[in-house]
Amino acid sequence: MNIVWSSDAIEMADYFFEVTRHLYGQKIYQKYLDKIDTIQKQLSIMPRIGTLEPALADEDGEYRFRLINDRFKLIYRIVDEDNILIFAVWDMKQDPNKLRLFI
Repeated sequence: MNIVWSSDAIEMADYFFEVTRHLYGQKIYQKYLDKIDTIQKQLSIMPRIGTLEPALADEDGEYRFRLINDRFKLIYRIVDEDNILIFAVWDMKQDPNKLRLFI
């Protein structure tokens, strides 16, 4: 499957990596880069591996997530049989209802 990142997800990922590098240093930063790479590889093989996102349960489509760490998660949707859209790298300290702003 092809994996596409929305522009919002790219901005959120940039923020996530900025926070990670600042708070935890280069070694942890690299660990999370590797984790996101692993998640993408898993999704390309098993797109439904993620947990259904409860904050978006009443939206059209199946929104799923994979945890990056204890604060951030990667939220995606299977667009069709060939494509996955990553639409958020979500800071779980935020109000989950704000997720709807990015759909």
